[in-house]
Amino acid sequence: MQILIKYSNKIYYYLLILIAITLFIPMKISNIAVVLLLVNWLLGLNYKEKISKAFSNLFFWLFIGIYIISIIGLAYTTNTKHGMFSLEKQLSLLLFPLIISSSPALERKQLNKIIICYIITSVVAILFTFSYAVHRATIVPEGYYKLNIFTNEITFIMGTSHVYYGLYLVLSALYCIYLFYNTTKFTLRCLLVVAYIIIFAYTVLITAKIALISLVILSVVLLIYLKRFFKIYSLIVFIVLIVVSIQLWNYIPKIKERFSDITLSSGSFYSSQRIATLNCSSELIKENWLLGVGTGDDYDLLNNCYEQMGQQKFEGLDTHNQYFDFLLTFGIGGLLVFLTSLLVPLYNAIKEKQILYILFLLHFMICCLTENLLDNNKGIVFFAFFNSLFAFNLLRKRNEQVQ
Repeated sequence: MQILIKYSNKIYYYLLILIAITLFIPMKISNIAVVLLLVNWLLGLNYKEKISKAFSNLFFWLFIGIYIISIIGLAYTTNTKHGMFSLEKQLSLLLFPLIISSSPALERKQLNKIIICYIITSVVAILFTFSYAVHRATIVPEGYYKLNIFTNEITFIMGTSHVYYGLYLVLSALYCIYLFYNTTKFTLRCLLVVAYIIIFAYTVLITAKIALISLVILSVVLLIYLKRFFKIYSLIVFIVLIVVSIQLWNYIPKIKERFSDITLSSGSFYSSQRIATLNCSSELIKENWLLGVGTGDDYDLLNNCYEQMGQQKFEGLDTHNQYFDFLLTFGIGGLLVFLTSLLVPLYNAIKEKQILYILFLLHFMICCLTENLLDNNKGIVFFAFFNSLFAFNLLRKRNEQVQ
């Protein structure tokens, strides 16, 4: 038994690295990594001690609260099939808090290694997808690849959209800044600067708008907090980023087109989508603000609203706002549960000056303003993994309750 526990604990760390790097590749592989983590946890035995450890942890209850309200929402939904499918997708919201909260704490060096592996994988993914786009550009019409292959479609080869790639990459870029100012190794610093520039340029290229906004805001905030904003190397990188952005803007018309769509008054297909989702979401929330519509009915009601507006072409679109989604699906109580699961850890992270966790939470909260990140496996695994990884390691002493 002791041998099983020993090897399970050792393998646990490497499985966390595996999950971090598989976020950038098709979801099926990420799911296998999550299953391996669960199997390893089960093989480690000692269930009574593990469950007791998890249950005594305040953040464990905060995090699984999101999953619990989804279960409660099944009680008053009319589309049980879709509701059950949602619960299946969101299983990571339960598994990661359970496994990581009941596992041995990681050392700071181990956390940094996971982050470095994550950054390396992000750069490799960028180079791979860009190389593939160059290859495709040789076999498709000139006008087509200039507008699509080198912008928002470049991530399709990895089985995900530019939205989620932007979400992943920006966190990687922010951690490049963090590591840069926490190392004295010249070579590593140079590599981190290059990685940041590549990630920034790629985020502009794939037109991940909210992710780019988050990157700019949090990069500036982080540099000001570290008192490094006006240092010469920060200003040099800033100038390089401006030059790169201008060049991409001038030479790839699709980038200019997609960023121009941000203004809802532009009359584009994108702005029409956003207006339709905003209007329908607002109307449905007004009618169901107390309890929500239940787990599974949100898409059906939104589609009915689009049809009534004569906008059938938008059927299948969600609220494009995670806060609206919780309010629509679970009512005011559900929104409060979601906000509590974010703001309580954020308060503790700020109090403990845990920059890694602060950056993650703020980045996620900003991106939730325009996307339903917890409606897709790629967003669910990303959030559940990093949220649990940081909360149950960086804030472990503070969130463990005295029995």
